[in-house]
Amino acid sequence: MIHKSNTIFKRYFFSIIFILNCFGSEGNSLKERAVILSRIMDIYNSSDLELKNTIQFLDDQSDSALNEFQISSQGTIYNIKLDTTKTKFTSLVLDYYLDPPSLPLNVKHTGDTTTTSTSSNFQSLYVHRTNEDVLIASSPNANDETGSIYSYSPKTNAKLKRGILKKFVFEPKTISLVGELTETKTIPFQIEFQNPIIEKVLSCKINMNPSFVTMNHLRFRITSLFKDQTGSPILAQIHNQGISGTMFFINKDQNSSLYNEILKNLSSKDLIQEKGCN
Repeated sequence: MIHKSNTIFKRYFFSIIFILNCFGSEGNSLKERAVILSRIMDIYNSSDLELKNTIQFLDDQSDSALNEFQISSQGTIYNIKLDTTKTKFTSLVLDYYLDPPSLPLNVKHTGDTTTTSTSSNFQSLYVHRTNEDVLIASSPNANDETGSIYSYSPKTNAKLKRGILKKFVFEPKTISLVGELTETKTIPFQIEFQNPIIEKVLSCKINMNPSFVTMNHLRFRITSLFKDQTGSPILAQIHNQGISGTMFFINKDQNSSLYNEILKNLSSKDLIQEKGCN
């Protein structure tokens, strides 16, 4: 997250002080000040704020190939090679949940933005429809301490309001995982999730503020999609049930029990992490 100076906030603050001091002590000056202050805060709080979200895809293998990695299942090491052109999110939608600032807001949300309430607090939901397909095992375009990564940012920044960003949600139309699994034989596979939801409750306090474009960095661990669930060796099942050279389909209609086990990985805590804050 990158924060610039609070120049705009200071301008608002000193403007408020100047305007309020223009009133005398007679008549309804206190009421007039309250009305003006309320209107200024309405303008301040209703301003569109930009969030630049960067998603870094990695495999934790410390090499330059994000689409090739090894994973252990029931003590056996399996090699996975993903198709870089077919492994992707389609029609990605990003949802942002914000807690309001400490001062009350009287702002009506329009367009793709709706307002929701929970039993514990009030939250606003902002929907960012990127209309983009994202190749999640693409060729690396950056490096960090974990090795090579593929860094993706939507072409447009999300438009939010003032508040504290609390939760981030991926809602692609589909997630497709296409590739090969190899141990004693090679099994081509295709795993497809329809309308999946991946949620990340943020640990870092991200304060949306008019003074700067806020930047948020999330890490998506591709390898976590294939890890075993308790008592259910996912890769061993694909290898044992599959036929060498024949596509093994996994979706809600084909091999559905295995599909449901892999689906649990979408809610895994280590699938998405915040860079520099966990």
